[in-house]
Amino acid sequence: MSIHSTQLEILNYLRASSTGFHYSDIKPPDLENDLYNYHLQQLVKKGCITKIQGKYFLCESGKELLLELHPIDSKTASSHKFKLAVITMILSKTAGNAEILYQTRTRQPFMGRQEIIGGGIRRGESVVTAAKRRLKEEAGLEADFRIFGLLRKMRFSDDHRLYSDILYHVCLSTEYRGILIGENEFGENYWMPLDNAIRIEMTAPYGSKKFGEILKQLHEVDEKLISLFYIEEQYTQNIY
Repeated sequence: MSIHSTQLEILNYLRASSTGFHYSDIKPPDLENDLYNYHLQQLVKKGCITKIQGKYFLCESGKELLLELHPIDSKTASSHKFKLAVITMILSKTAGNAEILYQTRTRQPFMGRQEIIGGGIRRGESVVTAAKRRLKEEAGLEADFRIFGLLRKMRFSDDHRLYSDILYHVCLSTEYRGILIGENEFGENYWMPLDNAIRIEMTAPYGSKKFGEILKQLHEVDEKLISLFYIEEQYTQNIY
C-alpha cells in the first residue's frame, strides 16, 4: 500500500492515543481544511482509520501500516513485508540479581506492550550503530553493543495472510552510561527482573518461547559463553 506523507502524519498523530482524537486534534497546523479533510477521508476509505462517536481511531490496517513503513524523506511511503530491526538488550547484574532494561509502549502499534527497547535499522546503517541510536533516542543512555543473536518473527493472520516479517538483531551490553529517561513519547522505561522478562517471553502472545530459553541461560552461565543464536518462528495470531 502507498500512502501520502500527509496521511502518514495523520496516522502518526493517532498512534499516540487509545481513546481517539477529534477532527481538529489531528489536523497538521499548516494544512488547509479542504486538503486535510481529503486525506482524512482517504484514510477512512483505505480502512486505516475509523470514526466512532465523533472521534477518529486507528484500525488494524492502520496499525499494520505503521508497523511496516520505513522512515522516508519522499512524498510517499511504501509498505514492505520484510523489515530489519534491532533489540537493544541492556543486562545489569549486581549482587546476584539480574535485570534487563524494559519499556512499556505508550503509542500505537502495540500500545501498552512490555518489551525490550528496539526499532528499525536505517538503510546503510550498521546493526550496532542502530542499537546505539535507538537506546539513546528512547532511553537517553549510551552503550557499547555486540550482536548476541538473531530472532526472526513471521506473523500471519487467521486467513494465512502475512502481515509482519521482521528479522531482529539482538544486541547485548552489560554496561551503560548516562541517566535513564523514565518516560517520553516512546514509552515508560524501567529495569525488569530477569525472571519477569523470561515470563513475558514465555507467556505473552507477542513473545518468543525460544528467546525465553536463551534468557534463562543468563542465570546459569556468563553471557560471553552463550553461543550466537538464530531463532526463526512463525505465528498465526492477531497481536494488535
